[in-house]
Amino acid sequence: MKKTILTLLACNLLLPALLAQVVGERDFSFLPEKIATYGPAGEHVITREQTVLFLKQKFTPEQLKVMSDGEIRTAIRVLAVNRFERAVMERVLKEHGVTPDPERMEKELRNLHRSLPPAQRRNIETQLLAGGSSFETYLKKSVNDPDSVARYAFIQWVDRDSADKITVGKEEAERFYRLHQSMFLVPESIVLSRILVPSEDDANALHTRLELGEKFAALAEGRDGKYGEFSRNDLDRELLNIVDPLKEGECSGVVRQKDGWAIFHVDARIPAAYVPLADMEDFIRNEIRRTKVLGEVQRIMYAERKRLNFELAL
Repeated sequence: MKKTILTLLACNLLLPALLAQVVGERDFSFLPEKIATYGPAGEHVITREQTVLFLKQKFTPEQLKVMSDGEIRTAIRVLAVNRFERAVMERVLKEHGVTPDPERMEKELRNLHRSLPPAQRRNIETQLLAGGSSFETYLKKSVNDPDSVARYAFIQWVDRDSADKITVGKEEAERFYRLHQSMFLVPESIVLSRILVPSEDDANALHTRLELGEKFAALAEGRDGKYGEFSRNDLDRELLNIVDPLKEGECSGVVRQKDGWAIFHVDARIPAAYVPLADMEDFIRNEIRRTKVLGEVQRIMYAERKRLNFELAL
């Protein structure tokens, strides 16, 4: 669910980037004058001028120039709905004395990110990296985006307001754990030590001594020593190819590295394992609850769209 919140907040920030050289501005005359209307008599209007302004805040002129009319219409629909929902959120928050707080949002999102199971956290970071971003970049954009800050504050308000109405049972938590096992998998890891010396001749001499039976720990003393514990995903491909075939207690050959010549030793291999349900039950209950909260947010917005006769013209 925390991943779901991060994804929902990111929807206003991580729109497709299409880049090209351009001269002049994009023509938006193909859009209707009234993009959307709402209110008992349709008295509130989201105009073409307003949505184009929103569009220019989200995209660069270069991106807008190369987007097709269909892509522009899709983006305009999203922005118009977001604009309507933001107006609803701001009204509700004001009625209940809630002020969106970017600093609080940043602190809470950092805590959410740190509390995620390792597999889920890596998945989010991998997706952001594939999009040319990172968690830090995403976070800074989020807390500086008024739409994202308002949406986050509204989600938190709904969470508090529905505290007594939304519950999570033990069976729900157990079912979630069974259906999302990959979230709770701690991957296999490998514990490495390293001997590092400045020359290849020194490294070869030490490797020979290892082959003759001297202990790695004794030779590593004063020559770098403990290297760390890593999952397969943590190691670069070259080093993974070197240490992956080794059994616990075995050494690599001499390896050229940027800071010298190295010999690696596999101190331990820690098998993959699932975090026990008992250790994750609080997280799971919060995850299920937050999913239900987002459902309540969607229900509120759907009801407001019907009540206020929100209509898109494209």
